[in-house]
Amino acid sequence: MRFAISGIVFLVFVLSATDYLPIRLLKQIELFSYDARILATLPSTRDDRVVIIDIDEKSIDAEGQWQW
Repeated sequence: MRFAISGIVFLVFVLSATDYLPIRLLKQIELFSYDARILATLPSTRDDRVVIIDIDEKSIDAEGQWQW
């Protein structure tokens, strides 16, 4: 009986992982665990090497079109 229940549970997980039988609850659990793992392993400081540049219309008018 244990093997039958284990086999059914395994089959449900395999079918869900292949999106043949999508189960929303399992997908939500997977996404939550992924987010938790990423947050747990990220450093708590910001990286000064990352810079966000916003190019607005005024800058394009002043400098010209792409390639600066």
